[in-house]
Amino acid sequence: MAKKVTAGSEWFLVSMSWIKTWQKHAYLDLITDEQADSDLSEKRPRPGPIDCSDITQPLASHHIVDQMKRYLWQNAILKHSVKEGDDFMIVDKRIRDMWQERYGVHKDFPPIARFGIEQSDGETSVELHLKRV
Repeated sequence: MAKKVTAGSEWFLVSMSWIKTWQKHAYLDLITDEQADSDLSEKRPRPGPIDCSDITQPLASHHIVDQMKRYLWQNAILKHSVKEGDDFMIVDKRIRDMWQERYGVHKDFPPIARFGIEQSDGETSVELHLKRV
């Protein structure tokens, strides 16, 4: 069941390259693949820790880095060229927690936390690129 974005709701951005590896591990590629009669007993490798390094840009020396664990999510800056669905997927906390428990997270590139915000027109969306204050 899809969760609705509301102001203040917590979401996580996960790299599509990691998700595609996970889909192959979970045999989800067979749902849309013509090889649906493939041998399901074939053992597929685990996807490894969640790694979002391919969708974030490195921190520059002029960036202010927050050291408090509660605010580390603010340190992740998305590359401006990334697109939802092509480069990353937005998932809710429940899914992120399940993946994190089973596969772990890359120490330096965990899923990127973002929050729902209310736009000036009253619509709500997930804020992808943090705005300077």
